[in-house]
Amino acid sequence: MPGISKRQTRRLRKGEVICDSCKKWFRMTPQEEAWGEGGECHWFGCPHCGARYVMAYVTAKGVQIRGWMQALKERMAETPAGPERLALVPEWEGLQEMMAKEVSASE
Repeated sequence: MPGISKRQTRRLRKGEVICDSCKKWFRMTPQEEAWGEGGECHWFGCPHCGARYVMAYVTAKGVQIRGWMQALKERMAETPAGPERLALVPEWEGLQEMMAKEVSASE
């Protein structure tokens, strides 16, 4: 990384990043805020200089799909291991595919 010494990168731990603007390292704290019509923007910011890094935009449909995924995840956890739980896997995979279309890294 330009401007970053090997010593600085070695002390980074899980969840820590180095700011592109001020070159200081910090623990990433994900935030979310309303975006568009019912969607969400997921981001984190540098506490030193205020630089903002957007991780993802989720559409309103994506927020709805995430709710369906959470409900299915709970259903899967309540279903005993075996054929009944395996039967839910295609539904999960379908929701993942739908969700991928509703998340982007740019507006």
